[in-house]
Amino acid sequence: MFDFSRTEIRVILFLVFLLLVGSGMTLYKRSRANQSVDIVSVIEKSTQSKPKSTLDRQAEGSIVKPAGENEGSVGDRKDSSAKIDINSAGAYELEGLPGIGPVLARRIIEYREKHGGFKSIGELIEVNGIGDEKLETIGDHIYIE
Repeated sequence: MFDFSRTEIRVILFLVFLLLVGSGMTLYKRSRANQSVDIVSVIEKSTQSKPKSTLDRQAEGSIVKPAGENEGSVGDRKDSSAKIDINSAGAYELEGLPGIGPVLARRIIEYREKHGGFKSIGELIEVNGIGDEKLETIGDHIYIE
């Protein structure tokens, strides 16, 4: 059907080989580019070496009950009366504040690292996602050392 000379066949095979190698490299680079660092897990790992706060020790000492039975218990972090220092609290501790989830905890930590810590509790309003109401809600649960 095709009458290619021996040299032409070699050139075609070489071009096919280059196409396969190039495609493989492109796929490899794309797979490497899609790997991202989960900042929350990095922050949690870095805070594991710190001494445990009062809040963490209280949570560990509580008995976990089936869902719906933990209201008001020491292990219910959202109602805990212990205050946390927002300049040293880790992501896990910040998530224990009412209305603060993983994303907002990460934003607080990023703001704190970028600006060298909070000078006042009112400065928390500068964090994207914290408004007057949320600041009022968490104000009784935090302090600055």
